[in-house]
Order: sequence, then structure tokens, then C-alpha cells
Amino acid sequence: MVQTFGTNLSGDIYLGADGNLAVLSGIQAIAGACVTACRTQLGECVLQTGVGLPNFQTVWVGVPDYALWQSYLQNTLLAVEGSRRCSRST
Repeated sequence: MVQTFGTNLSGDIYLGADGNLAVLSGIQAIAGACVTACRTQLGECVLQTGVGLPNFQTVWVGVPDYALWQSYLQNTLLAVEGSRRCSRST
């Protein structure tokens, strides 16, 4: 079962009604992990600099390559644990 900390709209962890850190599980955890993965910029993680979306390199430098960015986004979402169970084939 996938579990992750809950985050608010600002991306901050928060305390639940019980006074403890909010923990998500199941489909809510998968959705939360997907949001976090999409917010992660390439090179932002100190110990895993190859993780994250290359927004700067694909969209903001030179001619935007939206198709390349979209492929990175799809791969990022599919790499989230449990997301393949939620995805539908096209």
C-alpha cells in the first residue's frame, strides 16, 4: 500500500485533525505523490540530481519543445509507485 505525507496547496506538510502529520494512503497517496513528482525540478534534489522535470531546459531556453516536456511528464507520472494501476491504456 502506498503511503505519503499529505501536503496543502502550498506544498507544505500539515497536521491532521488528530494533531499528527497528515498521512495519505491508497489513491490519495498516489495522487499526492504524482503532484510532488510534477513539482520537482530537474537538479533540485541534492542527492538525486537526475530526478525531476527539465522545465528550464525544455520550455524556457530557446524554442520550447512541448512534446519533449510532455514525454518527460508522462515518464515522471508513470514512475510514481502505484500510478500504473491507475493509468488507463490509450
